[in-house]
Amino acid sequence: MKAKLLLIILAAVFSKTFAQNLIVNGSLENNTATGNTLDLHDWSALVSNAWEVDGGAMDLLTSNSCGGASNGNWFVETSHNFTDYYTAFSLGLSVPLTIGNQYTLSFDKKVCSVNSAAIDIGLSNDSTLMGTIINTFSAPTLGTWVSETFVFTASTAARFLTVNLQTSLNNSQVDLDNFVLTQIATGINELSLENSTIYPNPGTGLFSVSLNNVQKVEVSIYNTIGERIYSIQPNSNKVEIDLRNEAKGIYFYGVTNEKGIVGQGKFIVQ
Repeated sequence: MKAKLLLIILAAVFSKTFAQNLIVNGSLENNTATGNTLDLHDWSALVSNAWEVDGGAMDLLTSNSCGGASNGNWFVETSHNFTDYYTAFSLGLSVPLTIGNQYTLSFDKKVCSVNSAAIDIGLSNDSTLMGTIINTFSAPTLGTWVSETFVFTASTAARFLTVNLQTSLNNSQVDLDNFVLTQIATGINELSLENSTIYPNPGTGLFSVSLNNVQKVEVSIYNTIGERIYSIQPNSNKVEIDLRNEAKGIYFYGVTNEKGIVGQGKFIVQ
């Protein structure tokens, strides 16, 4: 029992230490808007820690015909303004990225009108430039929020996350919200105390935990608030875990015996 409690405490510590959002104002809640603001071009004058990179029009909204924000009260709606076919903005990071470290990016997207715009995500050292594109996400097709998650290794000590959409249709719009960038802790991703590892990491929901010693051990899975969502007492050195019905995000696994924690780690459900 003490070992399980200790694992929950460790999970909470890991979450606070490494799951901190590095994007300042990633949910756009810090702004000076008093209501829905349309065709916003002076982005940095209204939204804290945000800059317009190029063209287009951005609407800072609390709601549209498809509903409200995915997190908090505000979200951004991007569209082309019949002149510029690009909409791009940047969000500042609290600290520069560390080259070689792994990070997880997540954000929410939806569409509330005709749309064909894919979403480019980049890293930059200049708030007015897109910098290096690290991934392109497909255009949203649903009028409800859908989450995207992406794991990458930093190749530059970037200070800004950049977002770009190239719209090809008049009045095509994309709604975005809840940008979260967290560092994957070195040594926790696949930490081995008794050669226990989880793979694939990240994965889409089906995972295997490999154990060196299975005598009187229990394998448990915890979410980021310390709730145990799965446990098993294995009789072999390989445990299959199905988390396909769980939400995307960060989870922890722990291997305990009568002496305490003998294996632990952090993994991601994409």
